[in-house]
Amino acid sequence: MSGFSHPGAVRLRSAAAGIGRKQTEIADALNVSPKSIGQWFRGEKEPSRTRLQELEQVLELVPGELLALFGYLPDGELTIERDGDQLRIVVTVGSTIPGYLNDTESLFDFELATAAA
Repeated sequence: MSGFSHPGAVRLRSAAAGIGRKQTEIADALNVSPKSIGQWFRGEKEPSRTRLQELEQVLELVPGELLALFGYLPDGELTIERDGDQLRIVVTVGSTIPGYLNDTESLFDFELATAAA
């Protein structure tokens, strides 16, 4: 992974903040260690495909969103645009995974978190 600015890690952090879930709560819900959640949120390690699907449910995300951001959906396209402190992610996929996005475009806009100096 490319670290703190990895699109998947950025989305994990913004989704958790958006629904007010703490890393420890997410760890409990997934039955994983808080250390693992921290590594995923910082972009140090990638969750498995199964964990990404579980995270989508826990974080109330569109099915397939995290899978696409972490490169697990075939036949898709991911476009990331940055404008100042805004990050726009457009995911277009033609997935054959049952229950996941199918020939759908999803657009996600959110502000980037900045580390305090």
